[in-house]
Amino acid sequence: MTNQQARLIGTAIALLGGAVAATTANLDINVGIVIIVIASVLFLVEYFRSLKN
Repeated sequence: MTNQQARLIGTAIALLGGAVAATTANLDINVGIVIIVIASVLFLVEYFRSLKN
């Protein structure tokens, strides 16, 4: 597995973590949304970065 693939998988896992955080009752919904937004931006950056190579 290359470093690029590991970063893409890591951001995809962060997206899932944000989804889980958004659905829990103990955590504010805004925290989950912020995690999802940040992970989405990182995922898109890594995706377009992988297209250049």
